[in-house]
Amino acid sequence: MEEKINFRKVTAFVMMLVGILTIISAIFMPETYTKLMTSIEPTKKIATFLNIQQVTLLAIITGIIYFIDGYLVNDRYKEGMYISVVLGILFLFAFPIGTIIGLITIYTMLFSKDRYEFTREIKL
Repeated sequence: MEEKINFRKVTAFVMMLVGILTIISAIFMPETYTKLMTSIEPTKKIATFLNIQQVTLLAIITGIIYFIDGYLVNDRYKEGMYISVVLGILFLFAFPIGTIIGLITIYTMLFSKDRYEFTREIKL
């Protein structure tokens, strides 16, 4: 019997991996990370308005959001599904790898049968 790909687990893994890589690169290579971000961003607003420390802090916060979202998706929380859709839309603009990640994320959260697995909710 052929095993099907569980896109929910793939999405969770990718989000956690992107979060970890973002945090590590921001902490250990802040200058390189800043140059990378300015080369990816077409308007160059990051380089204009933020210095290296601010970009590093922004990257760490973004990495934490990615990681938490990966955890929520892996544990089937509805909130993780909503956050993933937003992040998937943002990923679409990071051509070409981000576009692929964004398409897989949006497909998984909105169109695949895995979306019915998201039944848990965060209780405060």
